[in-house]
Amino acid sequence: MKKTSIKDVTVITDISTGFIKALVCVENCDSNDLECELGISVYHASGGEPVIEPFSMDIRSREESTETFELLTAIYFPKLWTPAEPFLYRVEIDLKADNLGISEISDRMEIRTAFREFTRDEEGIFQLNGRKYLVNPMKGISRSGDDLTRDRLVSAKEEGFNMILCESSGVSVELLEMCDDIGMLARIDCGWAFDDMITNLRNHPSIVAWNLSMEKCGDEVIHAMRKLDVARLVILNENTFSNPYMNRWQNV
Repeated sequence: MKKTSIKDVTVITDISTGFIKALVCVENCDSNDLECELGISVYHASGGEPVIEPFSMDIRSREESTETFELLTAIYFPKLWTPAEPFLYRVEIDLKADNLGISEISDRMEIRTAFREFTRDEEGIFQLNGRKYLVNPMKGISRSGDDLTRDRLVSAKEEGFNMILCESSGVSVELLEMCDDIGMLARIDCGWAFDDMITNLRNHPSIVAWNLSMEKCGDEVIHAMRKLDVARLVILNENTFSNPYMNRWQNV
């Protein structure tokens, strides 16, 4: 069993600054504090050399603990992800731990990510990467979402659809990976039981909005959701929403 391991990674990008923030959850199962090194490298998803200089920092992982550490790096003039050009990056997180005086990689995790921002303006009009964007969604993706093939999604794009409205029962990692690849936006209905869903799916660039489909609820709900995902649009209903990084509901 590994003494230290990467339990989870959340990657957040900023289109205006080019920042890539990685929140790395490290678990230490040892009965002693451990000196470790966390590193981040960024590649084009298609492969090749790192697009920026890898960055690392020293950390102290406390005995029998689970802690979250922040890694921050930046890409100058990053390529944006859009349905027309769904450009993906690959973020690689390395954890090095000291083993008998030798620093070696204890664990590694890779996350695909992208630079994109999806918001609504004061009139409720959707915006993608700061520009008004007309969405044409495929509705009602439920359990049959497992049957949606890549060819079917590509055909849907050719027919003019650019978003899927997906019920919680229809969400799968495979479906979202296809959406990431081909540039299909995804608006996911997560309902009240949103904790696990957001935690498991929040790194997918294609997810641009979480949907609650409720008439009303208090700010405590958006506060809880923001602890899990600060950077996505949350839609309560067609007239009420919360833009990324906002901790309150906004009305059209």
